Amino acid sequence: APGGRPQLARHRTYTLAGSAQLSSPQRRPGTPSGAAAAAASAVAAAAAVASACGSPLKGRGIRSATPWGWIWIPFLVALPQELLARASRGAGAFAVMAVAETCTALAFLARQISLDLLQEAHVVDWRYTASSSLPRLRQLHLLERMQELATSTMAMLERPVVLVGDLASSSNSLGSVAVATPGSATLLVRGLGCLSDPLARITSVACGRKHLVFLDDRGCAWAVGDSRAGGVTTHVGRGAVYLDEPMPVAGLGGIQLTKVACGDGHTVAMSSDGEVFAWGRDLSFADGASDGDGDSYQWRLPDVSNGLAGEAVDVAAGSSHIACVSLTGDTYVWGQNHHGQCASCPGQEVESTFLSTPVRVGGYLAQAVARRVACGRYHTAVLSAEGAVFTFGSGLSGQLGRPFVTTFAGDRSPSSASALHAWQPDRVSFEGCIEGGGASPVLIVQVVCGDEHTICLTDTGRVIAFGSGDCGQLGIGGVRSHRFPVLVRTLGGIGEVVAGSDWSLFRGRNCKVHLAGKAGGSTSEETVFLRQIVAPTR
Repeated sequence: APGGRPQLARHRTYTLAGSAQLSSPQRRPGTPSGAAAAAASAVAAAAAVASACGSPLKGRGIRSATPWGWIWIPFLVALPQELLARASRGAGAFAVMAVAETCTALAFLARQISLDLLQEAHVVDWRYTASSSLPRLRQLHLLERMQELATSTMAMLERPVVLVGDLASSSNSLGSVAVATPGSATLLVRGLGCLSDPLARITSVACGRKHLVFLDDRGCAWAVGDSRAGGVTTHVGRGAVYLDEPMPVAGLGGIQLTKVACGDGHTVAMSSDGEVFAWGRDLSFADGASDGDGDSYQWRLPDVSNGLAGEAVDVAAGSSHIACVSLTGDTYVWGQNHHGQCASCPGQEVESTFLSTPVRVGGYLAQAVARRVACGRYHTAVLSAEGAVFTFGSGLSGQLGRPFVTTFAGDRSPSSASALHAWQPDRVSFEGCIEGGGASPVLIVQVVCGDEHTICLTDTGRVIAFGSGDCGQLGIGGVRSHRFPVLVRTLGGIGEVVAGSDWSLFRGRNCKVHLAGKAGGSTSEETVFLRQIVAPTR
């Protein structure tokens, strides 16, 4: 690597189209222009017709329409397939599906268009999953949803923080017609006007145990809370300087960030070029190894010369470890490994309990195409391009969602025939979670982790949870924990999930947001089983 910097695996044989899409998850495949723009309008109109006329897609993300949309259908039938594919590229899988339902002549074209889009916009995933039995249109929708949910619009820092309206990514925002419910103490943050730079628009937010980081549309980070964890200062001696207002994170001038993730005193970020940067607490110090002020820790500021060169498509931060997914579908982890959260057997030697450089995860995960990753306090969850979830690390509270063999320090005995060690990546089974699902597989589009629980969102908007429920954070009612996946029956039509220490947030497609668990994180005494904290104004 140039300058001797560490480097993740890079495969330059992939086309620029696939690389650009997966390095910038929020960007849709190329925007149509000219004649294709008119065709795109026709696709959207026809899709809206299907929704307004009783299509099964109604209420699942497609806007209502007027009868005038019918006039576009003959125009679409007459279009060349290549032009129709370009138009559909900006409309999405749901629009292509809706168009197929409006006219028999378009049904075959829709299937072919979805195949073309998979091969062009998701070239890397297609090369590895071409043999999948999953219908191409559903596979396209799966990958699109993963891209839309790459960054979050909700967080928690003493109270819930929810981004509403005026966001650059309208597909992930609540819109401008939302209001906090009485007594919820929820902070609603609008895209414009909340930062010291009046032109900066907030696009996403991430939170750690004591700090929070906003990301704006220019790729700049803004920190709130613990100034050392946020990368604003390394002040020591009298505890952290608490930031009440968002402060710009300096040190990464000229770097456009596309995602940030926060852990316990540290932050990791990913650039549009796939480089990874980390700052805050030195991870060689395990959490809890310092006094309450953290003065005995070593702290680092963001440094543009101290990053990992590579083609990252996702990053996540745990209590004392970091995980990263590369464009090629590999997963890398580093940091503390006392509980096997870095997919290595924990032992007595320093080399097995702390990984100073990224290590590629093997086992069953090496055979999958990883696309998203999430970290809990001592466990890690990885989402593959086929909608499968793999977990490893500590599973004492059921946060792995699968059977495993308990591992003692230095125990390298072979795993049993029915289960692997907790530190070995293994796939989570969702069989039987959703009643009436028939032979249709359960596909996950987002996975998030709290300290000791894991939340999964399916491509149909259902929520599946497992792990600790001591504070009601699973959203199923009561404080019971579950060692295997369980459906949250009271929630449906969910568009985004976020989880933290002892809490979970669920955003519905109807602008409603629900909270489960401790309202203020681990410092709160109030336990909320499932409560609506944001409601639509109409």
